[in-house]
Amino acid sequence: MRTRWSLLGAAAISVALVVSGCSARGGVAESPRSLTMGFTEQDTTGDPLADWFARSVFALSHGQLAIRIVRDCCGDGQDAETRLIRGVARHAYDLGWVPTRAFERLGVPTARALTAPMLVDSYRLQQAVVDSALSTTVLTDVRRLGVVGLALEPGFLRRPVATETSGPLRALSDWQRSTFSSYGSSVEAAAVTAFGARSVQLSPPERDTAFANRTLLGYASSIVDQNHDHVLARPYITQNMALWPRMTALIAHPGVLSLLSMQQRAWLDDAAADARGRTGALRTLEQRAIRAGCSAGTHFVTADLRDLAGLWHALGPVYAVLGRDEPTRRVILAILALDSATPGDGSAPPACD
Repeated sequence: MRTRWSLLGAAAISVALVVSGCSARGGVAESPRSLTMGFTEQDTTGDPLADWFARSVFALSHGQLAIRIVRDCCGDGQDAETRLIRGVARHAYDLGWVPTRAFERLGVPTARALTAPMLVDSYRLQQAVVDSALSTTVLTDVRRLGVVGLALEPGFLRRPVATETSGPLRALSDWQRSTFSSYGSSVEAAAVTAFGARSVQLSPPERDTAFANRTLLGYASSIVDQNHDHVLARPYITQNMALWPRMTALIAHPGVLSLLSMQQRAWLDDAAADARGRTGALRTLEQRAIRAGCSAGTHFVTADLRDLAGLWHALGPVYAVLGRDEPTRRVILAILALDSATPGDGSAPPACD
């Protein structure tokens, strides 16, 4: 039963927005070629599609085209993702695998809608978004940054994770006594503030220090990341509250594309499409992480409808601000339309037995 949008989300967002106003694939064998792809993380646990894409390119081309992922490419801190975009623009890397929140920071308005709070909150809806014309809209907009957008890719859903001593984040009253870290997005920070929490944006090392000093009570993370990194011991995770997804974009330096043959471009496009269709695999990895988290003592909790209604009401001003920008408003409304036509996937994972 899909109660979220029918009872809470669609009405809240709609009100706020109204107020605010053989040719390509066959032929002669290619010479083997390798392309570099910048990636800001040390490993791909939190974003496995980057690896899947690279492996798919190699398999489809039978080794004629390889993607070399340059991990931890761009230094520490929240600016690493924007440095990656600029690095691709100046051809420090042929390709880049970049979270869409970075485009928001560089002034791409349509990217803001992709991580708007509690909007894209299921894997099926993510799939519908990346398969829709919205992908073209966002990827076209990133050209202003001197790069070419090749594909929009789904990612793990990020949920509220809280320390065991502070307790779970469900109702507004829980958030209003919390200091909460998001990462590198003004929209995410605005949502946290709207919930009544003190919003801080910390890099992973800064976040870990704050947890050790007990000055931070929660952060936004995927279940997979939390289970892999063990940022917190025995944390509370609100299982039916997807704050936003980690969507990514595959970008390229324009000059690189001009040097590729039609066949090589086809391999890239086909591999990106293969990765884009694997939201089910992301869901499977999340379920495995849940089982591992249960064994490690993670507390999985749920927010009830009254809790969610309070959060949606609090987000009204955030959506009113987002809706003042017409491109952002159009993308949000298009996502709402996709949501109304997309069956729910039960994205709230099961609790521990």
